[in-house]
Amino acid sequence: MATAANTQQSLTPAQQALSDIWDEHVRDEFATKDATGTLNTMVPDAYVNHIPVLTGGVGREQLQEFYSKHFIPNMPADTEIVPISRTIGSERLVDELIVRFTHDIEMDWMLPGVAPTGKRVECATVAVITFRDGKLFSEHIYWDQASVLVQLGLLDPVTLPVAGVETARKLIDPTLPSNQLIERSGTSAREYERIQSSSVAFKRRPSPETTLDVFGVDVTFLVDKADTGGRFSVLEYVSKPGHEPPPHWHEHEDEVFYVVEGHLEMHCGEQVLQVEAGDCVFLPKRMPHGFIVRSPRMRAICVIQPSGAEQALKLLGVPKSGGQPRPTASTYASAMLDPDNPLDDVAARFGVHTLSRDEIAVSMPQFPLPPLP
Repeated sequence: MATAANTQQSLTPAQQALSDIWDEHVRDEFATKDATGTLNTMVPDAYVNHIPVLTGGVGREQLQEFYSKHFIPNMPADTEIVPISRTIGSERLVDELIVRFTHDIEMDWMLPGVAPTGKRVECATVAVITFRDGKLFSEHIYWDQASVLVQLGLLDPVTLPVAGVETARKLIDPTLPSNQLIERSGTSAREYERIQSSSVAFKRRPSPETTLDVFGVDVTFLVDKADTGGRFSVLEYVSKPGHEPPPHWHEHEDEVFYVVEGHLEMHCGEQVLQVEAGDCVFLPKRMPHGFIVRSPRMRAICVIQPSGAEQALKLLGVPKSGGQPRPTASTYASAMLDPDNPLDDVAARFGVHTLSRDEIAVSMPQFPLPPLP
């Protein structure tokens, strides 16, 4: 299980103790997978209630069986917890989280009776924890079960007032569209599909007003997520040798690269593709990839479906108009060597994982390793 770091400031010693015992409890559940260790963080008459499906238990005997036979052994290996916020009082802690996993095993504690689908899930979750005598007394765990079922293909979001992965993504990126369920109410399924896209035709071309400098790469948002309701985005990249992004993979998005000008060497896992003008490359989500520009200039069109990861570029780039200087590194490579650069943190917010040297060596063995810091 992966979990992003959670930081708390200005805690009293008593609040810090509650935070620490809860973190220990979560480690025992997800990292060490120790049912006895999990129970040792709780008072003997503690209880757990997973509100959407009523799983859990009351007292040590029921919780021992629940944790050892249902919860801990039936957790997908790639489960990731992304903290959003933590609030701590005198005897209560509330965590707001994003939980991500691949539904590749039966999860009877969350989806009883549902066979593994192999699909990715990302759900907003809230944990309300109370304490007694310095240990956990109760857990009320809430998540959007309808969103989970939509992502597994078990609920129809067109005919019901429910949403899928969008609920979790909007928690991370509040600029994503609001009120879409209201707007679609009373419309047919076909009409709903229509309003997901822009109802106004437009044309857009690269210009200083529409282009960002992202570590020396000119990036133009030809079709943005706001134009399509987040269904897809289209970008133009203009780059040159030495300004390539670090190898990475996307949690949610498929990509298509169409090279208009120049030549790039695309590394996709163990594959190495020589891509020239007129060539098109498809990159499925979770595929480690990176490229090397092999011509003095390279221009490509990138289609990202659904929209999402490309929004990180808006936080990392500076406008081409107005002559605003880049305040930090001028290339991705120099940014990676700067411990204060936000590249990795910003990318992670949008579900983009930047590969370490060791990960590159294993998953992209023919890609040149970046320099050591």
